[in-house]
This record gives sequence, structure tokens and C-alpha cells, in this order.
Amino acid sequence: MILSQFRHQSDSRYCFSLDEHRVLVRLAVARLSLVERVELVYGDPFKYDRERKRVEMSIKHEDVDFLYYEGIMESDIPRFYYIFHIIGKDGEMDLAESGLTKDFRYGLAFLSAFQFNGENRIDFVLANPRFKGRIVYQIFPERFAIGNKKDLKSC
Repeated sequence: MILSQFRHQSDSRYCFSLDEHRVLVRLAVARLSLVERVELVYGDPFKYDRERKRVEMSIKHEDVDFLYYEGIMESDIPRFYYIFHIIGKDGEMDLAESGLTKDFRYGLAFLSAFQFNGENRIDFVLANPRFKGRIVYQIFPERFAIGNKKDLKSC
């Protein structure tokens, strides 16, 4: 495994809040890599050296070059440290902000783990449940009101 086979940035479309208690995390993995499984290892920054949760990530999207793994961190606190534990045909590695390592040192996570510091509730993009499964058409009436008949020739 080499670092260029992975893409993740903690303050981007690869990591964002779904609501007050859930954060979606994505990891892009090159198709040609030998990755078999990815686990998201996360926890409270103040207890990360002692207490962590693990979530198996699954492939949700793909394109020509990458497979996109997704996992959801759940907690009552709005901040996390997290890393990716990657299991491949050529061994196991941990991916953190500082790069790939065979043995991540949880006691020094403040130096090298990815960090998510929560978002304000007003920043959440929540879908309106009344529109779930419906199609919405936007009609712009000014397109129908042509004041000058000469403009009809250009239509």
C-alpha cells in the first residue's frame, strides 16, 4: 500500500455532519490497490488513547479510478479524532493525517489523527420530509411573457 492510493480530507465533502449525532466519512481508494476492507476507528479526542469505536466502511460509489468507502461516526459529542484501519492483501495499515503507518500510536493522536470539530446546527442541510420521493418542477413565468413580438423570431 502506498499513500497515493488514498484520498481523504477532513474538512470537505469527504467528512460532514448528517445531523447533530452523525457524521458521514468517505475514503477514496484507488481501484488498483490491494485493499480488501476498511474500518473507521473514531472516538472522543479526550479519551481516544483509551476508548475508540470501530465501524466497517462499505463501498457506496465508484468511478473510473476510485472506489468510495463510507462510514458513519455516531456520538453525542460534536468532535472526533479518527483514522482508517486498512486491511489489504499485502497486510494491515493505518491511515491518519500524517500518512500510512503499520502501528498507529493512539496516545499521540493529537499530532497525527484526522479531526472533526463539529458543525453548527444551522449548517446542517436537512431534506424536507414532505418532498421525499417527489418530483419538483420549477416554472419561470417570465419566460412565457414575451412583450415584444419581434423576439418570437429568435425562439
